[in-house]
Amino acid sequence: MKSKKAKRTDEKLSELIISRMKELRSIYGITQEALIEHTGLDIFHFENGSKKPTTTSLSILCRFYKISLGDFFAPMNYPEKK
Repeated sequence: MKSKKAKRTDEKLSELIISRMKELRSIYGITQEALIEHTGLDIFHFENGSKKPTTTSLSILCRFYKISLGDFFAPMNYPEKK
């Protein structure tokens, strides 16, 4: 019987991504419900942290907002340069 590997997570990065998702919704003045309707993504669970968005989910969000992945991540200074 194989032992299950613990999933690696980076909670700080997850918090930054969630924060950015909320920030974009605020900037664009869109509700979670409207975003769910337009993208089919589980925004509620992403924003409350119960699920982690995949890179595909982030790509869908970026297409919706008409921004690049670079634009999505640009405001984040993580990990900090030393």
